[in-house]
Amino acid sequence: MKSVGAFAAKTHLSELLHQVRQGEEVIIQKRGKSIAVLVPFSSMGQAQAAERRARVLGGLREIRTTARPGARVKTLIDLGRKR
Repeated sequence: MKSVGAFAAKTHLSELLHQVRQGEEVIIQKRGKSIAVLVPFSSMGQAQAAERRARVLGGLREIRTTARPGARVKTLIDLGRKR
């Protein structure tokens, strides 16, 4: 499994996605600590993918309900960052 820093991952994302598409897994690190893993979508089970999707959508719904009506996009972004 390959490891890359967060800055390198951001800079070379297209290249990393190509490698992941071919089956490789990539660990993304920030300041020497592993924070994420890029894995091919097909390697995730259907249940795991559905659970992650539900968790993300739930978080988005929570942000939407905590924001005041008519909030600007910047306000919504800031709400999401505080998590």
